[in-house]
Amino acid sequence: MNKIKNLNLDVIATFEDMAQENFELKFLTKDILKNRQSLFSYIFKQLNNKSGLVKLSLCWISKDITKHIKKYSIVKESIESNGKYYFGSWT
Repeated sequence: MNKIKNLNLDVIATFEDMAQENFELKFLTKDILKNRQSLFSYIFKQLNNKSGLVKLSLCWISKDITKHIKKYSIVKESIESNGKYYFGSWT
């Protein structure tokens, strides 16, 4: 797996009854970005706790985001949804 150059992802995970988790994903691959399910699976592996997750906030970090929007539909999708995904009681 080759890392995609010049593309990182800042993630804020909000929980119902716990403090937020905030981290940056610096190792993204084509397999991780193939769809929402594969991206979320990768993000969930990074979380200390998945219980009570109500929102993921995603912010892409790149000097040339337009290139990545064209190449990876999940990047475009998340930007179009303002990087917000809701779960559990917040849906």
